[in-house]
Amino acid sequence: MKFHIESIELPEALGSKYKLWFLPEIHSNLTDHRSLLRKQAVTLLRPFGISKKDETNLLNLDSPPLITKGAVSLSHSPEGSVVFYSESSKNIGVDIEIKTRISESVLKRVSSKEEFSNHPPSFDLFTSKEACWKALNDKYDLPTLSHIETFNWDTQNVSWWNFSAKSSGQNFAGIGYSRSFQQFFLSFFILDSTFVRKHRQR
Repeated sequence: MKFHIESIELPEALGSKYKLWFLPEIHSNLTDHRSLLRKQAVTLLRPFGISKKDETNLLNLDSPPLITKGAVSLSHSPEGSVVFYSESSKNIGVDIEIKTRISESVLKRVSSKEEFSNHPPSFDLFTSKEACWKALNDKYDLPTLSHIETFNWDTQNVSWWNFSAKSSGQNFAGIGYSRSFQQFFLSFFILDSTFVRKHRQR
């Protein structure tokens, strides 16, 4: 089965080593959506030289989506899915969610008062924190989203906001991006100290 795939334009600061794809026909209301998304991820990543072992791992629903070189992160919602790929960074996370499914009460439950007050108006904290959790949890023990705090929200173009993340006063070496996309909120986080230094020097 062939699915429609939309490439999402990323912030210029990332260069060409990252790719983000939206797949509107693969959504969590389908009984086999996880398998379908994994298969499409394999198809998307083949041109980047993933190995047969990587393909086998990606198709195994009992294993996290790991590849030998670079990294991949997946997310799905009732209205579509995304695949985020990094050619170099090993720890990345992506999250997509329908705007109407995220309530203010949920945001307040997973956010500090300061964080809730300082994030962009009419914007989402849930997907940004979920993206961080996916990128960071391989290296840090972060039991819940409320253990992650976003800060330094800033925008450098009309589409993407960027942000930093910390936990218990510890700043994570990385950068996150978040945006409104159609009926969704969409966020990703990259744990990469080299990129952060370049970003902060701009």
